[in-house]
Amino acid sequence: MNATNHEYYSSLARSYILNRMTVEERMSVHSLILQDPNFCTTLKDELELCRQLQGIKHDLTPKVKNRIYHQVKQASSRKSFAKYLLTLTLKATVPILNSPFINLQRRVFE
Repeated sequence: MNATNHEYYSSLARSYILNRMTVEERMSVHSLILQDPNFCTTLKDELELCRQLQGIKHDLTPKVKNRIYHQVKQASSRKSFAKYLLTLTLKATVPILNSPFINLQRRVFE
């Protein structure tokens, strides 16, 4: 089995395990299970990996959630400050070309 085929089988197996498939896709997985031993091996490996990951998965503590919230808030305010600074700089240095640069700036910061 080549690497591309293995990646496809892994992706297919993960989608099947996580129940993110349509009925038609599930039917094709069922036929692969019956016909392709390589897919069965890949499916078995993905199931084992999911079981192992379940043991280390845990919820964030309120302290960690609060710290992440404040970091995101600070990053967002820095972005606003950068936008403000860029706007002032463009207005002061390039008054004639101000409008096109402001439109370009909106696309960059949004």
